[in-house]
Amino acid sequence: MRNGDLTYDDFLQRLNIQDVLIDAGYHLNRRDGLRYPSYVRLDSDGRRIRGDKFIVTQQGKCCFHAQQQKVYNIISFIKEHPHFFTEYHAGMSPDRLVNLVCNRLLNIPVTERKTRIVNPKRDVKPFDIADYDIHKFNPQNRETQKKFYLADVALRYSVLGYNEDSVAASLKNVVYLELLRRGYEVYIGKTPDGEVDFVATRQGEKLYVQVTQELRSPKTEKREYERLLEIHDNYPKYVLTTDEFSGGNYEGIKTMHIADFLLSSEY
Repeated sequence: MRNGDLTYDDFLQRLNIQDVLIDAGYHLNRRDGLRYPSYVRLDSDGRRIRGDKFIVTQQGKCCFHAQQQKVYNIISFIKEHPHFFTEYHAGMSPDRLVNLVCNRLLNIPVTERKTRIVNPKRDVKPFDIADYDIHKFNPQNRETQKKFYLADVALRYSVLGYNEDSVAASLKNVVYLELLRRGYEVYIGKTPDGEVDFVATRQGEKLYVQVTQELRSPKTEKREYERLLEIHDNYPKYVLTTDEFSGGNYEGIKTMHIADFLLSSEY
């Protein structure tokens, strides 16, 4: 060590753990008060990341991670979270990283660095239907005949309540969301005699999906299968249902229980 170089003891005495947390991208969370300040990380949408919180303890020299039940000082925090700091690169010595980060922080007065603060949200505007566009169905106008799927199917029940017809719609909603989650672009298919519930495409792949609550009547079976039989290509075609004993293959169309489809790795 050269004369004048700072040691770990110097860093621990001169720096506050809050300085390091701010530099690592954490934000002061005022909701927890100032006696024991806490710092949180935010995702790309500005929302707090659950479970990623440090509580400052011991006169600002350490921080405590509740879920890990672990206490960090300035040195151990930098060593165990190297990717939070701009000086880090793969293969770097932890001691070298600590030296670079701490020296940089000591050369930049805290008053010159902006403290990022997360304020609790207040004065949330109450729900007002007038703030939303209302799309009314008109059988004479095709522009109004659009389908909407909910991010949370509980919203449907909260507004319309439960009825038997709502089960089938909710099943389609769940399948639609799962296809989106897997990276598909999802469309409604049109055939000469009707429509296909979902046409899903992804990087040259394509599949067709019909969703029905039950296949207990010949009329229902004819409706669901004939729409897919009108499509003359070799992409996978599925009929999904809640029938416990559903399964098999009919002229190339695979019948599956919805739960099996949602958990399947074949698409």
